Amino acid sequence: MKKFLTHNQQLKNLRHKNLVIKNSSKTKRILESENYYTIINGYRSIFQDPSSHRPFRFRNGTTFEEIHSLYELDAELRNIYMKYILKIEKSFQSLVAYFFAKDNKNNNRAYLDFRNFRKPVLKKGFPRANAIHKTIAMFSNKMANEHDFAIQHHITVHQEVPIWVLINSLTLGEIAYVYYYLKDHLRLEIAKYYKNHRNKEYSTHVYSIRPDDIDNFLFSAKHFRNACAHNERFFCKSTGRIQNIGILKNQMKLYLPKKDFQTFERQINRTIVDYTNKFVSIPINQIKRQAGI
Repeated sequence: MKKFLTHNQQLKNLRHKNLVIKNSSKTKRILESENYYTIINGYRSIFQDPSSHRPFRFRNGTTFEEIHSLYELDAELRNIYMKYILKIEKSFQSLVAYFFAKDNKNNNRAYLDFRNFRKPVLKKGFPRANAIHKTIAMFSNKMANEHDFAIQHHITVHQEVPIWVLINSLTLGEIAYVYYYLKDHLRLEIAKYYKNHRNKEYSTHVYSIRPDDIDNFLFSAKHFRNACAHNERFFCKSTGRIQNIGILKNQMKLYLPKKDFQTFERQINRTIVDYTNKFVSIPINQIKRQAGI
């Protein structure tokens, strides 16, 4: 069982593991406000002495300030990515609602009928074909949310909630399921929309976006979104389909307007430059390699 350590004992433990602590008072204040486990256990691995395994030892010269700088860099990267993931989330909300409503223009409750969705071929790593019932149940649960003013207003005044109203309450992960179960022609319409807009913006015809590509992106991107939302370690985040945040960034290019993507990329690069001189025991390039950026 892990023993409780006071903040002073934590500092002693870190020094015992070869970590340089330049300012005990400042380090203690940081640990008091930001949690030992989150900072040290979350970000220490890249600073490990490669010749040590058990017990853990830091590389010679590693300072607490370096670990805390990586912690802060990670927070900035999360904030940048979250901003643009949410833009993509909003874009998919809008397109899914538009094309589904257009295809079911005489029925504002069409999303509650499983016959208006497809039964996809079973693929490893994707939802089962009959899990559409869970997605429809999710729609019903959203309608029952008494704290969502827009939804409750439409129920009270119109006795129904159009999908373009309901869709705003869905997260990227929920949108991934809805898109996955859309009928094939609607999935293709949305894929064509992104493909045509990106090719037009970049004056090229090299971008090919298929519905399966969107499935792969959405079901992976939701994990990165959740990591951002819950302040999890982000710079070395990986999923089965997207191995690092650099690959995620490159895939986000397909779903962001060109101007937004260019700003997104500049913000990442500027943030990396701002932190370059804060690392001594390891080069910034080692962090960039793990992140894929």
